[in-house]
Amino acid sequence: MLFRADFEVVGPLFEAPWCKNDEEKPEFSKEAKYRMQVLSCKVLPCMDDIHSRKSVYFGCVDLLLAFTYDLLMREGDENPESGWNIAKLASSLSWLQNFHSIDQVLINFLRRLLCFPLYRNWKFGKIVVKQVSSLLLSKQGTKNMKQSARRSK
Repeated sequence: MLFRADFEVVGPLFEAPWCKNDEEKPEFSKEAKYRMQVLSCKVLPCMDDIHSRKSVYFGCVDLLLAFTYDLLMREGDENPESGWNIAKLASSLSWLQNFHSIDQVLINFLRRLLCFPLYRNWKFGKIVVKQVSSLLLSKQGTKNMKQSARRSK
């Protein structure tokens, strides 16, 4: 083979913190735990209907996908271009897209992933989607979501 691709994805060299084993997960400080408790006690404005609530949740997934792409691409290091990457990849930030299904979220994210950033790779996009889905399906993630859903009722 004479030519090699400039950017090949064999597997993620850096994993998002939520994909690590329980022993390797970072612990929150007392101050961080206190801040989360204080924030969880605030009453949010009521949503009119279930469609607007779903749209907010899908927007959060869109932001998680963009953040995770940036986190994995820079391997956890600080980068001044992170804000630009996240703003370009998240449709909810770049042009205030309202989503009505998870399919729309994934299609828009993967399309933007293949258009805007410096490194455009389909396999890397699938890795990002897999890591975000593991976060949302983890025991800790679902536990927190169920608690916040009970509080909002």
